[in-house]
Amino acid sequence: MADHIQVGDAVPRVQYVANGVQAAFTYPFPIFKPQDLEVWVDDELQLPAVYAVSSAGVSGGGSVLFAQPPAAGGFVTLRRRLSIRRDTDYLHDGLIRAKELNDELDYQTAALQQVAEEASRAVRRSFLSTDAADLTLPEPVGGRALKWNADGSGLENSASDLDTAAASAAAAQASAAIATAKASEASAAQTSVASDAAATHADWIAVTADAAQVAADRAVVAADKALVAADRAAAAASALAASGSETNALAYRNAAQVAQMAAEAARDATLAAYDSFDDRYLGAKASAPTLDNDGNALVGGALYFDTTAGAMQLWTGTAWVAAYVSGNGTLAAANNLADVANPATARSNLAAAAASHGHASTAITDWTEGVQDVVGAMVAAAGGSYNDGAGTIAFPAGGGGDLVKISTATISSPAAYIQFTGLSDAYRTYLVIVENLRPDVAGNVTPELEFRKESGASWFSNIYDWTGGCVNEDGSTSYWGSGADHNNWTIRLCQSLATSTAGEGGYCGHILILNARNPTVYTRVEHHGSVFFYNAMRSFWASGYVYDTSVVDALRIGCGQNILTASATLYGMK
Repeated sequence: MADHIQVGDAVPRVQYVANGVQAAFTYPFPIFKPQDLEVWVDDELQLPAVYAVSSAGVSGGGSVLFAQPPAAGGFVTLRRRLSIRRDTDYLHDGLIRAKELNDELDYQTAALQQVAEEASRAVRRSFLSTDAADLTLPEPVGGRALKWNADGSGLENSASDLDTAAASAAAAQASAAIATAKASEASAAQTSVASDAAATHADWIAVTADAAQVAADRAVVAADKALVAADRAAAAASALAASGSETNALAYRNAAQVAQMAAEAARDATLAAYDSFDDRYLGAKASAPTLDNDGNALVGGALYFDTTAGAMQLWTGTAWVAAYVSGNGTLAAANNLADVANPATARSNLAAAAASHGHASTAITDWTEGVQDVVGAMVAAAGGSYNDGAGTIAFPAGGGGDLVKISTATISSPAAYIQFTGLSDAYRTYLVIVENLRPDVAGNVTPELEFRKESGASWFSNIYDWTGGCVNEDGSTSYWGSGADHNNWTIRLCQSLATSTAGEGGYCGHILILNARNPTVYTRVEHHGSVFFYNAMRSFWASGYVYDTSVVDALRIGCGQNILTASATLYGMK
């Protein structure tokens, strides 16, 4: 986690002389943010757009990288400039955190260093002085100089412009010197006239000798010039080589500065990333934390491992909740009967579910439930089988399984039958749900189911192994007839619908028809229905085979009399 900076004993100002090549300059004192550093070239404050500051918040300072190197000979000044303020307070009796206190003290210490540096550059009296003179400055007056007053007890302005007085004195002194020189020249002229004639002859002799010496000197000078020219050429070559070496050295130094700045930036980014991670993953703890590892408020999405519960916890912003939830017991695609990886296992699980309701655990056998048609469709979708007590029935494997509503038939005025036509190979199994079938006459009326062969217009209703049962209103059970299987019966949907008044009794039920379109397999019929008599309620169930492999294209339900009211819906399953 990030720590506070260390403010060392360093003057918060540094200067460099630019060479026109160097672009990076270091500052050896800490700053808190890039805006705390002023950058000057000569007497111009530089805008932040022309340079970049690295390593703000680092104890050892950092670097300033110019977009363009400053011109050669310019003075580069870097100094820390803080806004001296204190605009936050600690709460009374509140918690004072070490980092917050350290940051406050670091800032105030840096501000004191700034003030001390500026004070050291001011005019001041020696700390050894014993004089008590007043150092207050007088009001400014143009052209006047500051001076000590007559008794040396304070400062005052001069009475006149010192620059004008000094110029006048200098002019007077120059005039006096000129007059003295003219007088000396006149006296010397009188003396020299007498000696000029004598000297003239001697001068002629000397001139002749000088001419010879001059010729010799010229030869020596010519030789010296040649040597000087050679030395200059060598010096120029050396200077050029030295200039190239210096340029290379500066380039290498700039590259090193840039690399250092990049490394410092990477270090700062790494520290920031670690601090961010440390604020979000708080580690293993025995109890729920109320603050992060820095002592700051928790951030939404923070995690910690609860060593007591052995589970990860997530901070929502208001509370700790479990970060992960076990997938045990969830419904996966492989658990769906329409898309199972192992149909046999699915059927076994379905049988176990039936057993929990009191059915046999080895197979699904009880069809007295009002949803046996749906269960049958589910088992068929898995390509399995079921047992209804009279034998195991196999469903054709391979696709399908969805019940599709085909049509609805309604009788609103007396009619002989309620029927559906157009059964096709599009569906293997059909489901008919009949509601509120009421006869138009009183007496013993029995609803029956009939099929029509696709090869002709005849209807048939004979069924074999038609086994049925009845549950009376008092809960007692009985079989139809003598209790044995009924062979070659019509497909009766109940024992009898005995009524004393037309429309008094009623029937409702559902009929499952399997293999109606398969010419090699007998058509199977499963039925469950309820009958309301004028004085009782009974529930019927039955199943059997149509002993005929004819392909069926229509079915109908009648009761030997006109039907007063009824509605039925036909479903198909592929």
